[in-house]
Amino acid sequence: MLEVTVALGVFLACSLVTVVLAVGAPYLELPVWLWVLSFVAIVVNLLVGGFFISWLKRAYWNASSVDQGSDRFDHSWAVTSWFVPVLNLYRPLQMVHDVWRAARLGNEALPAVWWVSFQAWGWVSFSFWWLGHDWYVGLLGLVLGIVAAIFAIVIVVEATRGLQRRNAELEADEQEPTGRFDRSAFGQLAALRAGS
Repeated sequence: MLEVTVALGVFLACSLVTVVLAVGAPYLELPVWLWVLSFVAIVVNLLVGGFFISWLKRAYWNASSVDQGSDRFDHSWAVTSWFVPVLNLYRPLQMVHDVWRAARLGNEALPAVWWVSFQAWGWVSFSFWWLGHDWYVGLLGLVLGIVAAIFAIVIVVEATRGLQRRNAELEADEQEPTGRFDRSAFGQLAALRAGS
């Protein structure tokens, strides 16, 4: 996953340098604090995106372990669907929905609300950097990014708990799970909670 993060970082840096050299003045006139904030945001987004994709891969595996009908797609799509044009507009949401259903959490609107806020953040941020530099558009992008992050955190925590609960129910009923249940994703979450 680190390789993907580094590759995306290099791609973004090269894109930014290309745009600055090609367009010139409008980008160079931005305040320094905005450049620093943008750099920090790019680094944080790459790290968080890598963690979320890693979580989705493990959660999708676990979802198919506790609920045979939940895996509509090959597990490899949990990672690759984010990077395939057009498919990246809907397949990650479908996979999050599959995990959500396997965890039997109800309120299936929550993943959709997260996805809409995530997509809105991406499009508003794009319009700020590529179409104009109005500070209020940048602020709107920041707010949408925070909203999307909050929804993503809720989805990760609730889906993880739901999948753990479903696995415990299967073990309590002395049934074999339908596949290997990967506890490493849940161990990471427990370690984070123990540290706080």
